[in-house]
Amino acid sequence: MTVRVVTVGLNNHGQSSVPATLQRAIKIAAGQSYTLALVAYPRPTLLLPNSQYLTNAFVIEVEAPTGMQYRLESTENFVDWVPVTNFIATRVLTRIWDDNISAVNARFYRVVRHSE
Repeated sequence: MTVRVVTVGLNNHGQSSVPATLQRAIKIAAGQSYTLALVAYPRPTLLLPNSQYLTNAFVIEVEAPTGMQYRLESTENFVDWVPVTNFIATRVLTRIWDDNISAVNARFYRVVRHSE
């Protein structure tokens, strides 16, 4: 799980004004001038869709919070991770293709948060 500090905004001497649209907040603190919130983002999950057999391509579905930037990485030895693609999760399940698999015997994948 990734935790991020979010500044919610000004408050009136300790009176928190947290917006109703704030989601995934795990802690909220109000000081004299500002309100801060800790927001938790779950780690993305890799899924293999049913009946996806393609020649020279591999399909992965990523279950992750929408609107966040991620990078799909691959490895053949669990040491050297290579970027496959960067993407923004536009749905809860985002489908990604790796069409560069013909030259390898086995490949492993992971998804990491990507920030620019």
